[in-house]
Order: sequence, then C-alpha cells, then structure tokens
Amino acid sequence: EKKLCMALGRRLAQTALKLAA
Repeated sequence: EKKLCMALGRRLAQTALKLAA
C-alpha cells in the first residue's frame, strides 16, 4: 500500500511539473 501511494505521488509530482513547465 505504501509503495502504491509513493508511486502515485511521484506520478502526480511529474504531472504537476509538466503542467507548470
């Protein structure tokens, strides 16, 4: 469960970076 949450967070951060760029 923790791994999934981390993976999801990582993906969200990447998407946010893409949107901000």
